[in-house]
Formats: sequence, C-alpha cells, structure tokens
Amino acid sequence: MYWYIGHHIDGNSLCIVYDDSDNSVEFAYYDKVAGVVPRDNVITSKPLSSGSSEWTKLLLAGFHELEKGSLLMNICRYLIDDGLYLLQVGIYNGSSCYIYLSNVIEVNNTLEVNENSFERGSSVPNYFIVDNWNIIVRIPPKMLFWILNLRSSSRFDDLMSCFLGLLGKNIGNIVNNISGDSVVFKEWF
Repeated sequence: MYWYIGHHIDGNSLCIVYDDSDNSVEFAYYDKVAGVVPRDNVITSKPLSSGSSEWTKLLLAGFHELEKGSLLMNICRYLIDDGLYLLQVGIYNGSSCYIYLSNVIEVNNTLEVNENSFERGSSVPNYFIVDNWNIIVRIPPKMLFWILNLRSSSRFDDLMSCFLGLLGKNIGNIVNNISGDSVVFKEWF
C-alpha cells in the first residue's frame, strides 16, 4: 500500500510517497499520484535521535560524527555534463535529514567543493534548496534508510529516480547553468 509521508499539498507540488510492500520512498508530483495514493493515507516518519539503536546502526554503516547530534556520509559521486558531483546524506540536530549535492574537484586525492557551482532556477520545488555551493534536499528518516538500501545494492538509477531525476538528468529544471544531458555514475563510497 502507498502512503504519503507527512503533509501533502494539492496541485503540482512535490510530495513524498512510501510503499510498504518494499519500503521504498520517493518524491512524486502530487497531481500524478493523487489517483493512486488515497488522500487520507498519511504516515509520519519516526525521527532519529542520537544514542538510539538506529543512530548506532548509522555509525556502524559508515556515517561520520561531525559534532554531537550530527552525522554525515558520502554516498556516491557521478558526472553531470562533465562536471564531477558528490552526493552526501546528513543528519543534523539529531533528527533533520538532508541530501547534499555538491560540484567537486579533486585536489591531492581529496574532493573539494567548487564555489558558485549552482545558479538557482526559477522553479525550485518544495523540499529543495539551491544555493551557490549545494543543492540541499530535506528528506524524512524513512527515505534516508531507503537511500542506504539503494547504496548497498548499487542501484544508482533507482537512487536518481527517487528524486525524480532532479539530482541528475532533470537538474536543469531547478538550476539554470546545468542541463543534465549526460549523467554518468563514477563510484560508491
């Protein structure tokens, strides 16, 4: 059965849909799923808290603690239109989960974020933030675990699909300076 995670808004806005048959979580346009997901099928995603068993599992899975209550993990890197991009997932203040997409360059075997990489487009959807350095996507904890599942099973195309391609082939819908004509996977971390 399909469920909305959190609130959903009518019209052409983004919503987050959970499928309890396979635990998948993905973004969708509300007007495209309104006939499939009943309006009153709404669940919440249990928040994470530092010190919990889920938190310990995340540390064991490879997250790095930045400060008390904040974790970060590199997911993968890939090319978009010949630029190198790093996808990360982070948890801040013990419960807020985010995806970060950054344009990076390799310097002495390390990845450094490129300044002024993104030129914000005029139609950035809810849940997405575009600044000069990153595209940031607010996600529920259920989606964080789905992303880790996709990473562990090396399913890059499914990872891109759960964001409607907005972090890959459809990136041109939210930024003005990248078309997304070519998306090439490089490596998992």
